Amino acid sequence: MVLIGYSGHAYVVYGILTAAGMSIDGYCDLEEKQYNPFNLVYLGKENADKAKEQIKQSGVFIAVGDNRIRKKIYDDISVHCLPANAIHPSAIIDLSVIIKGQGI
Repeated sequence: MVLIGYSGHAYVVYGILTAAGMSIDGYCDLEEKQYNPFNLVYLGKENADKAKEQIKQSGVFIAVGDNRIRKKIYDDISVHCLPANAIHPSAIIDLSVIIKGQGI
């Protein structure tokens, strides 16, 4: 899995995805982060060739906290691939709930 964005919201998403048994292969962001708490590989911006190839191989989750920016990224990348859902294994979801969409 590749994270797009790598700061506060992404750190929470990292915890959710790893608790669900997924491995995180790297992150995309505007620039490489000095603070890298999970020692992830920087893949460049999400539209970089290296990033696109890794996303194609392992999937992606948009871990940007700002809803407007997240929506724009979703619109750009959903043409090529759909983001994964991140639902913590300890989450209690009513049986009547139907999860529609991707990137949840």
